[in-house]
Formats: sequence, C-alpha cells, structure tokens
Amino acid sequence: MAGLELPERCGVMLLPDCTLFPHGGLPLHIFEPRYRRMLEEAMEGSCFFAVARLLGDESPRPADCCAPVGTIGLVRASREKDDGTSHLLLHGVMRVRFLRWHTDEPYPSASIEPLVSHFQPQQQAQAAMRTLRGAVEDAISSLPPLVKEGILGLVDRA
Repeated sequence: MAGLELPERCGVMLLPDCTLFPHGGLPLHIFEPRYRRMLEEAMEGSCFFAVARLLGDESPRPADCCAPVGTIGLVRASREKDDGTSHLLLHGVMRVRFLRWHTDEPYPSASIEPLVSHFQPQQQAQAAMRTLRGAVEDAISSLPPLVKEGILGLVDRA
C-alpha cells in the first residue's frame, strides 16, 4: 500500500446484506446518530472507516453478529445536509480482520489487521479447471462413452 497508512483501529459500520469490496465503491446515507458521530470523527482524522457484514440481528457484542473480515474504506466524497445526515461515497481499500471490538465509543469500532490478497492467476485457473472438469464428468456420466470423450476433450482444451 504505497503512500496509504491504515489506522490500527477504526469505526465500523454494521450493514446487513451488504459487502464493500476492495477497489469498489459504496454510496451510503448516514442518518443514525452513532454513525453520524463516527463519520464526523473519521473526517477529522484519517477519513477511514470499515464496513462489516451483519449476520442476523445486531447484538451489543459485534463479534457475535458480524463477519470476522470486512473492508476498510476511504471516504471519497461526503455532503452533509441541513438535518445533519450525510450522503457519501466510500471507496473500498483493503480487506481487514477485526481483531478486537471496542466499547468506548457510541458506534462500533475495532482494532484491525490488514489482509493482503495474493492473486495467483495460474494456480487459481488450474484449480478452477479441475473443479469444472469434475462437475462436467458428473453431469455427463450417463452419456455414451464417445459423447463423453468429445465433451471432456473440449473441456481439456479450454
């Protein structure tokens, strides 16, 4: 991460059915008082906060109701309205593991650990092709041998 220093601890927005991906954008409407405070503090500091996927109902202990991995994002644009709510665009920077949740803020916050993605296209492609070939073999198991050979030949050339 050249030139970008991630905080060791940040606010975390808990969202059901929502995932922020690295390099993705997430438009948000900030209206809850706790998240308005979180945004205010983020904008006064590093402009970072994380998004965690809520797994069911929210509980007082985020570790019990959130995915253990989320994404830290950088606020790219934020507009506060007259009523104190805000519209913003959060840019996903990197996946993070939530190491420890803190209770000293009115909003969820956590100590985080960056998770570096290791993209290995050659090995991942080979593994995907093995999985695909196995699925095709299962799907065509009842076909005549000559037809199976032809189909598997096509898969092997891909």
